[in-house]
Amino acid sequence: MSALLAFSDLEVSLGGREVVRGVTAAFDGPGLVAVIGPNGAGKTTLLKALVGLVPYRGAISVMGGAVEKLDARERALRLAYLPQGHVYHWPLPARDIVALGRYARGARDPARLPAADAQAVDAALAATGAMQFADRPVTELSGGERARVALARVLAAETPIALADEPIASLDPFYQLSIMTLLKSAAAGGKLIIVVLHDLALAWRFADRIVMMRDGAIVADGPPRAALTDERLRAAFGVDAVFIEHAGATLLARLDVAT
Repeated sequence: MSALLAFSDLEVSLGGREVVRGVTAAFDGPGLVAVIGPNGAGKTTLLKALVGLVPYRGAISVMGGAVEKLDARERALRLAYLPQGHVYHWPLPARDIVALGRYARGARDPARLPAADAQAVDAALAATGAMQFADRPVTELSGGERARVALARVLAAETPIALADEPIASLDPFYQLSIMTLLKSAAAGGKLIIVVLHDLALAWRFADRIVMMRDGAIVADGPPRAALTDERLRAAFGVDAVFIEHAGATLLARLDVAT
């Protein structure tokens, strides 16, 4: 596999149940990819497999190297991962949490970051709107604020690939749009960004490519217009989509329960 990220015949079983069933895909270059599907489709498990957090069968390649053969540091230099939920057990300043994104690059002491690392941390805090509470204990932040800190940590890592599982789930509409715009910009700047989303309208609006999963399998993979067909939306989600034309663009305006 020579793609930036690729997997072939990937299978994952958890608790004796097959959660991901023989999926194959390749991502040859940068772009914003949205992984969508109903609850239990296997989206989170797929991301965990790609970063080596769950046992799997099949092949996964990250920038030409088999993921299981990469040591922890090399893996962390190639791809960053943002899991669901943002639970912090220690009252560290938000800035120190973001500085953890630089650990694989040799930054060990958040209080004495080299100039390049400090610049990356500040840029990530600014980009996610988290600079205003950078010095507050992360345990005192709201759920949405913690989500922005977690995403800033991923951005501070400056990896070619970033995987994020529902990065906008706890954010208000302003920050949902801001973060999606930021991820789109990062992808346009040369990164491969893969995000699990439940908001189909945002997936339609921002993603360059949509991977739709259902029952552990990939049932669609392509540009939004090709992936989000009426038939697939009804089969996967039980909904009908209403599209509108606005300012020269086609927008997914509403979802209705399919009848």
